[in-house]
Amino acid sequence: MSSTRETDRDRSLLDEFVENLSRHAVTAEVVDRSDASAAIGSELVGATVGTEGAFEGIEAPDGVTVDPTAEEITSADTGVTAGIVGVAGYGSVVVPSTERWDGPVSLYPPKHVAVLRRSDVVPDIAIALSRLSDRFATGANDVVFVTGRSSTGDMGASVVGVHGPSEMHVVVIDE
Repeated sequence: MSSTRETDRDRSLLDEFVENLSRHAVTAEVVDRSDASAAIGSELVGATVGTEGAFEGIEAPDGVTVDPTAEEITSADTGVTAGIVGVAGYGSVVVPSTERWDGPVSLYPPKHVAVLRRSDVVPDIAIALSRLSDRFATGANDVVFVTGRSSTGDMGASVVGVHGPSEMHVVVIDE
């Protein structure tokens, strides 16, 4: 009986996460691990870069440059990263900033695909920060809370600097 309640609670949390992602014009899908590579592959546009963490336990789709150079990142059309926490109440995805360049891969290409495990979706910011506290204690305290696509992503040359992606998709792996 308690597992049924927990499953209902988890489903409700996931529904809230997906609903709040859509409020920020972010598309999302929930897939089994066996379907994750195909789901990610169907979202790729043009030259694609990705970080290893995005493909942990799944095969990177064809055409993805994993461990890209700075030049490959800045010229890519799609970037694929792992999300380490999803905040259901805001529809936010937490992307770590690592030596694998997750941050730039999530920001430079016009399209960002974030890959997140269902078990990493939490209800609110307080729980997200609690989850991140162990990571922060080790000094790995640079993360980006991504809530929607860039609001300047479609303004082109009228805004100078990195705009962030104008399109975002989240693949939630249902384990």
